[in-house]
Amino acid sequence: MSDFDAIARRQRGYIDLAQLASADLSRGQVARLVGKGHFHRPHAGVFRTGSAPPTWVDKVQAALLAAGGDARAMGRAAARLYGLDGADGSAVVEITVSVLRGPVPHGVIVHRTRQTDPSLTSSLNGMAISSINQTLLEYAWKVKAMPMVERAVEDAIDRGRTSEGALLRFVASRGKGVPGVTHLRSVLLNRPDGRAAHSVFEVIVYDIIREYGLRQPVRRLLVPVPPDQKFELDLAYENELVAVEPMGRKWHRTASQVRNDALRRAALESIGWSVVPVFWPEAVTTPWLTAARIGATLRSARI
Repeated sequence: MSDFDAIARRQRGYIDLAQLASADLSRGQVARLVGKGHFHRPHAGVFRTGSAPPTWVDKVQAALLAAGGDARAMGRAAARLYGLDGADGSAVVEITVSVLRGPVPHGVIVHRTRQTDPSLTSSLNGMAISSINQTLLEYAWKVKAMPMVERAVEDAIDRGRTSEGALLRFVASRGKGVPGVTHLRSVLLNRPDGRAAHSVFEVIVYDIIREYGLRQPVRRLLVPVPPDQKFELDLAYENELVAVEPMGRKWHRTASQVRNDALRRAALESIGWSVVPVFWPEAVTTPWLTAARIGATLRSARI
């Protein structure tokens, strides 16, 4: 294997002109490889080996090489690379670099910054990427839609990539005026008590509760059920003994799952809890009905 092949393999098949020179390839040799179709040039000074069409991740790698310097994937691209909930639909290639003047790769959103704090950069599968907390801040800046940012935050916390406390400290350290700070702080301060959400649907139902002016529930409350069980309630009003259970298809569609749901509900009702099941079609098409059912159950529980 040639020296440049070894470099390219570490970079998803991409290599830049400086790296080719370090592997003792002249500009003339590079031009001949391009002419013969052995190399493809997606950006000035960046080359792709092989013939397979590039994936979205490959395009991010190429953009980082083309921008040079300390370029890193950021915002929507970084969120997708981390696999954060809701970010997988973004096809944006978005990077940041501290060089104030430099190449702007075709089809790439380049943000330039004066900040050179190394703690804001991490590495993922060999690529430079914003740290998880910085990614969430950038994502809040670029996406802005509260439910989308909430989904990403809850997923990052649930998977142990960060914590609410770490995020709040990070936001506080950024100071006023930094893009995304106000929005991300709002998301964090409006999180319900309890543990991080387990699913997209849970975040959606919580957003309905908030939008229609209902009191915030506790998330993922553990309730002991005699003789020796503990049930985790997705969204719970402990004082009123009301559980709101988003019934997503992943965990609530097979015959055995439906049977277990019925047994669980009966067990909760036997110790005084009222269970409000919420199904996807109603929540996404007529959310006011979902809010009305939850509100009516809470009022009945107070009587």
